[in-house]
Amino acid sequence: MAAPLLPPVGLTVPPLTVPPLAAPLLAAPLLTVPAA
Repeated sequence: MAAPLLPPVGLTVPPLTVPPLAAPLLAAPLLTVPAA
């Protein structure tokens, strides 16, 4: 869900440039899916 909400450019931009608020939003689903 977070992917479609954010522009594709955000995925290509290095994680260092991504705002601290966007990082957890993108990392949360990635960690939650395999954990489930």
